[in-house]
Amino acid sequence: MNKELLDELKGIRDRLSSVISKLQGTPSPADRTYTREEVRQTLAELAGNGHRDEVRELIKKYGAESLGTLDPSNYAAIMADAEAIDHE
Repeated sequence: MNKELLDELKGIRDRLSSVISKLQGTPSPADRTYTREEVRQTLAELAGNGHRDEVRELIKKYGAESLGTLDPSNYAAIMADAEAIDHE
């Protein structure tokens, strides 16, 4: 499957997840605010569980070379993507 299609499908999934969560009254990862430490911990756990390459790609996807250069406005989106990787 090509990368653009996969990214588009993940975006659709995230939007649907957000709508479902709102309807159920539970916050989705994209609906809350995260600290850099929470993002760091989640990404470190993913990397430690064999998803190191996916973590690097996530960071690059949001225009950063490292977690330290990641724009905090992208924390919720990267956490939603991280949750999706964790459930693959």
